Amino acid sequence: MKKISYIFCMLFLVGLMTACGKKDKQNIISEALNIDVEKGKIISEYNTHDGAHGDGTSCIVLKFNNDSILKEIKSNKKWKSFPMNETVKCLAYGEETENGTVGPYLTDEKSGDRLLPNIQRGYYLLIDRQNQNNQSKKENILDKASFNYDLGIYDMDTNTLYFCQLDT
Repeated sequence: MKKISYIFCMLFLVGLMTACGKKDKQNIISEALNIDVEKGKIISEYNTHDGAHGDGTSCIVLKFNNDSILKEIKSNKKWKSFPMNETVKCLAYGEETENGTVGPYLTDEKSGDRLLPNIQRGYYLLIDRQNQNNQSKKENILDKASFNYDLGIYDMDTNTLYFCQLDT
């Protein structure tokens, strides 16, 4: 009987330690974008990261009651104010060129619809996770054979934060 109680206690402790170590989505977003999003409410989620290698697209939308996070975004030098640069526009919305259409890359896998609405005023942060291994910073993300990036976009008109990831 003591042996069974001991095994049960050990399994309980292992389960407790595993559960406590898991980060919630808002903590993951906060770490990725280097801002505190805990006061935001998740209002929408899209995720296809089910592949064997973690490939897929995800987009989490957080709504804030006011513009309190805007001050934090403005004080973070990594965030850029609109208008978006050409790369971010292409990733989020697509672009017509003389050779055809490039992007959008953040789309619903089934319908092909863009995951991001048209945003007129805001801030954005693009993090190329492939460039974290001392690769050339001058290489355009669109010229790479695969994508591994995070994109944060804050809509000032709606106090909404979009956090998207693409891994191919």
